Amino acid sequence: MNITLKNDFYIVRHGKAKNNMLGIESCKMETQIQYGLIPEGKKTVEQEAKRYSNFDLIFYSPFRRTQETAAYFVKTSKCDFFLDKRLVDIDLGDFDQSTYESSNEHLKNHPETDYVFPNGESFLQVLERLKKFILEVNTKYDGKKILIVSHGFPCETLLDWVANKPLINWDSCIEKGKVFPLKP
Repeated sequence: MNITLKNDFYIVRHGKAKNNMLGIESCKMETQIQYGLIPEGKKTVEQEAKRYSNFDLIFYSPFRRTQETAAYFVKTSKCDFFLDKRLVDIDLGDFDQSTYESSNEHLKNHPETDYVFPNGESFLQVLERLKKFILEVNTKYDGKKILIVSHGFPCETLLDWVANKPLINWDSCIEKGKVFPLKP
């Protein structure tokens, strides 16, 4: 990472949603609306929002599950919040609505970070849009406590980028609904 963070950034992966329960990829604006948080996900996020209730700003992905997650933190922090399309999940293209097993099997055959999913995007493309987001927000604000509400892939990507780790396909992802500091 070639940036000094002027703000305290935190990330949270959305709470457990219906697509997670079903094991279905949901990465397109057209299909994501079907998958809101399930009761288990709501409970986890509600508890975490009570623990972290002093954010100055919240930025979130336009997907239903991230909007529902962000709403809990907005309620407890009583702060400004902003939708940002750059925080969407990786676009798996033709694998939208497929099983996790199917997309993971495909990925095993294409581990390159510049591999573009058919009608989707690559890991590197996701990293570039996230870097632009962080750089823009970090330039605009100073000394703020900022929460980013996104998805597993973007959250892991940001954690690795800030820590100067290589971008990889993770065997597991950060816990849903839990807040993590974004620190080098």
